[in-house]
Amino acid sequence: MRRARWLWLVALMSIFTWSRAGGAFAAERPGSGSSFSGGSRSSGSSSRSSGSSSRSSGSSSSSRSSGSSSGSSYGGSSDGLGLIGFLLSSGLGGFGFIGFVVFVIVLAAVMKRQGVRLNWEAGMGMEDAGTPRERIRPLLEQIRAHDPNFSIVLFEDFLYALYAQAHTLRGSGGLERLSPYLKPAAREALAQLGPVQNVRSIIIGAMRYLSVEGASPGARSVEIEVEFEANYSDVPQGRAEQSYYTRETWRLSRAQGVLSRTPDRARVFVCSSCGAPLDSMVGGRCQYCQATVDTGQFDWVVETIAVAERETRGPLLTGTTEEKGTDRPTIVDRDLQARFAELTQRDPAFAWPAFQARVALIFSAMQTSWSNREWAEVRPFVSDNLFQMLNYWIEAYKKEHLRNVTEGARIEQIELVRISSDKFFDALTVRLFATSLDFTIADSDGRIVAGSRQKPRRYSEYWTLIRGSARKGPTRTDAACPSCGAPLKIEMAGHCEYCRAKVTSGDFDWVLSRIEQDDVYEG
Repeated sequence: MRRARWLWLVALMSIFTWSRAGGAFAAERPGSGSSFSGGSRSSGSSSRSSGSSSRSSGSSSSSRSSGSSSGSSYGGSSDGLGLIGFLLSSGLGGFGFIGFVVFVIVLAAVMKRQGVRLNWEAGMGMEDAGTPRERIRPLLEQIRAHDPNFSIVLFEDFLYALYAQAHTLRGSGGLERLSPYLKPAAREALAQLGPVQNVRSIIIGAMRYLSVEGASPGARSVEIEVEFEANYSDVPQGRAEQSYYTRETWRLSRAQGVLSRTPDRARVFVCSSCGAPLDSMVGGRCQYCQATVDTGQFDWVVETIAVAERETRGPLLTGTTEEKGTDRPTIVDRDLQARFAELTQRDPAFAWPAFQARVALIFSAMQTSWSNREWAEVRPFVSDNLFQMLNYWIEAYKKEHLRNVTEGARIEQIELVRISSDKFFDALTVRLFATSLDFTIADSDGRIVAGSRQKPRRYSEYWTLIRGSARKGPTRTDAACPSCGAPLKIEMAGHCEYCRAKVTSGDFDWVLSRIEQDDVYEG
């Protein structure tokens, strides 16, 4: 046993010795996310230019981004390569093919003896008797066994809104008002960031699940740990505004059997017992109904907040980096065929070619809107969270008198990888392979400050689109309101100017909700 442990230690030391640190990246192209977390971390939530799902560089990038994804791709190598590519590219190739084979044989033998297996598709994903990272989503879905209202889509909307609300109230000194949702330890962690007059431009670049406990029926409570990567600007009293990149871990809990919020209440914060305004809250107790509401018996409550990183960084809008992850194998959910059959049985009018055409329509609108810095044009096709995140980057480019351009953008391939359904939404995730010229120019003279006007960039991303589960019928592939059929004119709030329907909610047709990068996507 000691010898096996010693060999395992040697193997790990060898890997860490040969690892390489990544560099800082800058935001380029919509959904690209090369500019959010910075350093050697890769973020994974939403957009390569925003980083919510992105490979961003610590300034401000999601998405969706849903998404969700972390600096080491949850066990992957530091630069997102698979194990073989990681070893060969970092110097092991210098030992020759025989040396490489011997190393792999020794490593495999040690791992077999220690009961650990290597997940070749997901990079260096070592799994032991604990819960593997890729099983977090199935654990979340188990919550529906005792809470039929639970929807991952709505839960993530709630988390995004709660994060933004907490930091907004931190700026106005009003964290006590959020006491139904933040326990004293969580409020104190935010208060320790220091007094400020205002907090604004709050953008979540990545949100990832770290652990889920108590999801199966029978437990007293459910605990979920999530990590946020975000950007915001603090405005201290009498001092200049300062932009920050932050990485925080939030631990939430809720009693089993509590029903989750319905779509109309996903982003609403009131007394979780009687619905009274937040200004009635003192120390987690409502002054109207006299209920103590920070116990998890009414809604999710944040037990603790740990600020792992907080650095002064503004948006990094220039710089060029190579794509990573594009050549990785596509991660396909093992239940995809069964879920597809269920979807087409519930909605016989659903057709994969039409869905692909819908994705292409959204892709085209995004490229045009992004390059023209007129993000309002893509408003009908993306969720509220994704729109706000990517709009942040549009405004950042405008402020710096820069424009990121994608020319000749085209989709090469679309692969269906996952389908999930709940009481309120169907969600389809695809891997999209595309290519385009990608460069950033200065407004003043058209000078290229990043990227290339000659060399196309090939890349891939995982896109998740959502649609109301009650909605059935053919997918629209034209630029018309999916509710009334009128020409597509959508207000910033997402409502059709003709029929007033909120078409960005997914209630009428598929909208893009999350963008995750190929080097951090976990399935």
